Amino acid sequence: MQIPYVKYLKTKNQDTLLVYFERNTLFFKIGTQSGWTHPQIIAEQVNPSFALSQYNNEIFLLYSTRLGELYIIRTKDFVQWDRKQISIEKRDLSQTKFFMIPDQNLLHLFYHLPTEITGVHALIYTVFRNGKWEKPCQIDRFFPFGQTPFLTGKRHQKHILLYYRTARNLITAREMLLSPSTIGSMYPVIQTASPCADLSIIQDRERIHLLYIVKGLFRSQIVYQYKQSASISAPRILWESSSCEQCLIFQQDNRLHTLWISNGQPYCCHSMDNGNSFSPIEQYTAFFPYHCIKGEFIPEENSHLNASEAFGDAQNGFQLSVFTSATPAITLLTNDIVAASKENIESIDFQTTSESKNQRIEELTKLLVRRGEEIANLNMRWREKHNQTEAEKQNLALQVASLELENQTLKEKIAALEEEKKEVPEQTEEKEEKQEEEKKEEESSPFFESCEQESLEL
Repeated sequence: MQIPYVKYLKTKNQDTLLVYFERNTLFFKIGTQSGWTHPQIIAEQVNPSFALSQYNNEIFLLYSTRLGELYIIRTKDFVQWDRKQISIEKRDLSQTKFFMIPDQNLLHLFYHLPTEITGVHALIYTVFRNGKWEKPCQIDRFFPFGQTPFLTGKRHQKHILLYYRTARNLITAREMLLSPSTIGSMYPVIQTASPCADLSIIQDRERIHLLYIVKGLFRSQIVYQYKQSASISAPRILWESSSCEQCLIFQQDNRLHTLWISNGQPYCCHSMDNGNSFSPIEQYTAFFPYHCIKGEFIPEENSHLNASEAFGDAQNGFQLSVFTSATPAITLLTNDIVAASKENIESIDFQTTSESKNQRIEELTKLLVRRGEEIANLNMRWREKHNQTEAEKQNLALQVASLELENQTLKEKIAALEEEKKEVPEQTEEKEEKQEEEKKEEESSPFFESCEQESLEL
C-alpha cells in the first residue's frame, strides 16, 4: 500500500515535485533533466500525513501540525509560498489522511475520523468556501487499509472515485460529483477469500484497472481485474510465488504496464489491448532499489502517463526509481541497449563544443529509442512465432494421440479376430466327435440289433 508521508507530482513543465516527511518536518525536492535539487524545508513540527494537488499552474499542499492546526500553502515557483491557516478548533490529526481538490475560490476536502466502533472509521466530505467550512457530510463507514486508510482517483476535475474496504476482504468503489455535490452509488470491485495485501488502481475512459496481491497461508498471487460499465472481469492470475510484497499498475503510450516485487526481485509484463491479454512475464532489468517504497503519484492534466502511484528509493532520499525525472517513459532498458549506449557515449569527441555534445547526445538518445523499438518489435515477432509453434506442437500432439488411440483399437480388433479363429477349429472337432458318438449310439441301439438278427435269420 501507499505510505502517507511520500508524494510525487508531475508539474506542467515536466519536472517532478517530491514532498516527504522526515523527523517531524516536511521537505521538498525538484527533479529536473539535470537531476534532483537539495531538500528544502516547507514546515516543521507537522504530522506525517498531508495532501498534495495541482490547479491552474499552482501547487497546493495541505498539512496539519502537532498542535492540531490545519494549514494550506500554495506556490507557483517553489520560492514564494502563500501560507494560510484554515482551521480554528484544534484536534488530534496525527492519524488522519486528507485528500483535497482545489477549485476556484474553494477547496474540496475528504478525510476520515474514528467512530464509536473500534476499527471502523467514517469517511467525511466538506468544502472550504469564502473562508468558512461548510457542514461536513458523512459518505460511508469503512475499515481502513492500514497506513493509507482509503484510496482516491479522478476521472476529471469534478468527478472522483473513492476506494475503501467495507468488509474484511471486500473493497468497494463509490463515484462522486463535486459540482453539484452528488454522492453516487457504491459497488464492489474486489472480493477475495484471503486478505488483500496490496492494491494499485488506475482508471481511463473505458475501464478501471486493478492489480492486487492476494496473500494466502503458503502462497501469494498477483491478480489483475478490470471494471467496465457495470461488469467486472474474472480475476486473472499473472504470477504466483511464496512471497509478493508490492505491486504497481500504470498506462503509457497505449500500453498497460504491471510491475511487482516477488522474493526481493522485480518482475513486469504489459498489455497492448487494454488488459484483455498480457505479454510473458519478464524480470525488470533497469535499476531497482533494494529498499523500495510506494508513494502517491499525481500526474499533470492530459498527461501521457496515467498512474496513481510510483516506486521510490527509501535509501536515496525517496527519489523515483521507475519513472525518470527527465521524461515520463518507463526505463525498461535491456543490457544490450545499455551497453550500446555506453559505447556510443564513450566515442564522443570531448574536444568539441558543448552544443555539438548536446547534439550528439540527442542523436544517441534517438538511436537508443529506435533500437529499443526495434528490439521490442523483434521480441513481439519472436513471441508470435513461439506461440504459433506451441499451437502447432499441441495440434501435432493431439494428432499423435488420436493415431495411437486408433492403433490401439486396431490391435484389440486383431486380437479378437485371432481368438475367434482359434475357437472355430475347436468347435469343428467337437462337432465331429459328437456326430461319431451319436452314430455309435444308434448302432448299439435295440432297433439295430433286431434288424441284424432278422438279417441273419434270412
